[in-house]
Amino acid sequence: MKFIKDYLLKYKAKSRQHFFELIRDNGMTVQYTRGGIPSGVKDTNGRSYSWQKLGIGPSDFNNLDQRYILLKMDDRLNKLEQLRDGKKTDRNLEP
Repeated sequence: MKFIKDYLLKYKAKSRQHFFELIRDNGMTVQYTRGGIPSGVKDTNGRSYSWQKLGIGPSDFNNLDQRYILLKMDDRLNKLEQLRDGKKTDRNLEP
């Protein structure tokens, strides 16, 4: 289960939602409390693991949220650069 924390969480997941999707894609299920809060993972053998048992804490989820925000900002900056580059070429084409 070290795979979840050391690979999926640290290197693959782009957001909290993406992390949960990666867990499902690997044949596991995310377990939720009655209040709808994700509480852990159930592996393919039916064993349950809490986030704490996996070594995943609230700060790890906060880091995922921050990563998502930074990726969105990076996407927006790239779009702005493309728009600016497109306007520069359009201006250069006009006599």
